[in-house]
Amino acid sequence: MSGLLRLSMYVVALALAVFPGAVFGQLIDPLPDPIFMGNVSVTLTPVNTGLTTPMAPNGGTFAPGLTQNHLFVIDQSGPLWVLDFDIGTTNDKFLDLSGLLEFDALDPASFKERGFLGVAFHPDYATNGLLYTSTSEPVLGTAEAADFTTLPAGVLANHRSVISEWQVANPTDLAAARTPDNTPRRILLRIDQPQSNHNGGAIGFGPDGMLYIALGDGGQTDDQGDGHVDGGNGRNPGNVLGSMLRIDPRSRNAANGQYGIPADNPFVSPGAPAPLGGQNGCVDGKCDEIYAYGFQNPSRFSFDASASSPLLYVSDAGQFIQEIDIVVGDGHYGWNQKEGAFTFNANGDGEGFLSENAPNNPVGIIDPVAQYDRDEGIDVVGGFVYRSQSSTLLSARYIFGDAGYTAGNLSQCAGRLFVLQEDLDFGPLTDGLVRANDRLIRSSIAELGQGQLNDLCILGFAQDAADEGYVLANQTGTPFPDAVGNPTGVIMKINAP
Repeated sequence: MSGLLRLSMYVVALALAVFPGAVFGQLIDPLPDPIFMGNVSVTLTPVNTGLTTPMAPNGGTFAPGLTQNHLFVIDQSGPLWVLDFDIGTTNDKFLDLSGLLEFDALDPASFKERGFLGVAFHPDYATNGLLYTSTSEPVLGTAEAADFTTLPAGVLANHRSVISEWQVANPTDLAAARTPDNTPRRILLRIDQPQSNHNGGAIGFGPDGMLYIALGDGGQTDDQGDGHVDGGNGRNPGNVLGSMLRIDPRSRNAANGQYGIPADNPFVSPGAPAPLGGQNGCVDGKCDEIYAYGFQNPSRFSFDASASSPLLYVSDAGQFIQEIDIVVGDGHYGWNQKEGAFTFNANGDGEGFLSENAPNNPVGIIDPVAQYDRDEGIDVVGGFVYRSQSSTLLSARYIFGDAGYTAGNLSQCAGRLFVLQEDLDFGPLTDGLVRANDRLIRSSIAELGQGQLNDLCILGFAQDAADEGYVLANQTGTPFPDAVGNPTGVIMKINAP
């Protein structure tokens, strides 16, 4: 017997001894190299000290066109807070969606990925007062049918992802523009979610003025089970789960009459007559609303409009691999055929596993620009390209993090801040889907030194109009208070050298 064969058999035997459920060919430690501490440290300064404490701040942005120095912060439990820095960092409840949501404090794990998940202000918000929200809402008691479902007739969804439009009467006055409760919401989309997790949920306007919507694969593991099509939702552009959608919220040519399908969406047939989209727009195997697909749980995304060609960064939280993707139209990002740059085996009725490292293979799937495995964290939280004028060492670098909770124990938080080592502004992506993959450099990850994340789970990031960045966190990792009933959310400004 050769020494190499002996060594291979020893490695397999050792893996089976340490991991008794291991399958032959399974990669036990796909990325053995650790993430090292980088040479840049930042300080995190809480900006909501002494103000109303949010429950679970998980995203934030600014309203285009407003002159006030401000930040809107999503609270997963329902409120949308507005911080006005010009008048002493006050925060007020701008919009409260709590009544639309459904939570069960006795089952926090099932609601960790549900709630108020996204907000986007229209590019002309200062004049039209329009903003959009993404929420997880119960199905029971709802008379309206979903615009999209992967469930067979008679099977009830766990909940629905709902995209809504609201209008503020006086958008330029933060002090006067309080909750638009007297304005009926207009629902653009209802999407059935088979399980409680993998909802995605982030929304945002691109530099093209279109609204982008991130949707997870529907939940559970391995992209299998009720509500998951054969082969998995992620890799199938014939349903909207596991995709980035792109719609025009001010047009009405979609089948339900509440939004529009941009004519240049990748899967719109040239010259196709309206109405487009909806479930019927998927019958050709490619949904009209889809911009890119092949995601497991694209929970956060951001545009870097300052790059030479605007880039869309998406964080995709996986089972074994956490990844950062740069997304292009018509892009296929692998799930559940791949996870990161690795081959994924759904394994039938058994537990799925990674079987081999397969960069750029098969052709047609775009690998991430950065990835890490469960040795470093279990829930990537996407951030943004840092463009603050006060920093030179982190300028044009993408900042993100890992939530930092322990698997099976959401009460143990130790969030981590990461940065991509390279500036990924490599010029316009004009050479199409697959060839773009060859131009995306694989970026190494470094940890950002800081001392303020002890006992905190990172839930999201935010940027204001001045490109200053914020880390959003709490002590529970869920949209619930701590053991004594207190909210623990904190909004921290990033101060970088």
